[in-house]
Amino acid sequence: MSKILILDSSAMLSCLMPDENPDWGDSLLDKIAEEGAVVPNLWTLEIANSLLVAERRKRIDQKMRLALLKALSALPIKVDPHTTDYAFNKTSSLAEKHSLSLYDAAYLELAIRLKGHLASCDQALIKAAKENKITIYV
Repeated sequence: MSKILILDSSAMLSCLMPDENPDWGDSLLDKIAEEGAVVPNLWTLEIANSLLVAERRKRIDQKMRLALLKALSALPIKVDPHTTDYAFNKTSSLAEKHSLSLYDAAYLELAIRLKGHLASCDQALIKAAKENKITIYV
């Protein structure tokens, strides 16, 4: 059995944006479809907001944004119900220690707590994850 995949919004958005289309995007989407992923509860807001901003900036149109949201809701992505339980202690400490935003530290905290591996494109988060012996997927 493989480790739980913790999915950062930066990795997901790189897969979705037609002007990014990384070479690992299809394999990440396949992995999510087959094995699922876990995200902190802020992920849905981050993704929905980023897609709305992408539409406003004419990177995608409304039809594509709505189609992407529908497709994402069909994927086996589990929202962690305990993210906020750790916000004032463990997550804040990780953010301070690694000079991360609390948002990025939430992904790190989740990866540590669930002993998962992390899919991210955020270099500061990747560095912090490696320092905590978290395997990086992307």
